[in-house]
Amino acid sequence: MNKRLKEHYKDRVVITELNEVSNIVTFKETASSILNDFYNKPKNMDTAEQKASIINAAAKLIQSEIKEMPVNKDTYPSPDALSSLRTDRFLTWLVKRISVHTFSENH
Repeated sequence: MNKRLKEHYKDRVVITELNEVSNIVTFKETASSILNDFYNKPKNMDTAEQKASIINAAAKLIQSEIKEMPVNKDTYPSPDALSSLRTDRFLTWLVKRISVHTFSENH
């Protein structure tokens, strides 16, 4: 599958493996645009504005990941499936990473 994606999208896509999560597909243009917006913010922002800027950049990355997730429009998960312990399969890699970082004992 990775080979097909690379053949089709050529250098417009990056496929990576991070923290035991394989095949993370990111379109360069999307990530580049979000990161450029973040780094082109004024440098004289106060701490609250800097935090908001970081959160907004993360939110845009999460939104991008959600839009790129494969979706089966023929069926919708049942309420039981959504409330089960396996709901992590509905989360994007970035949301999972933020959760691990936020709730680990080292932070």
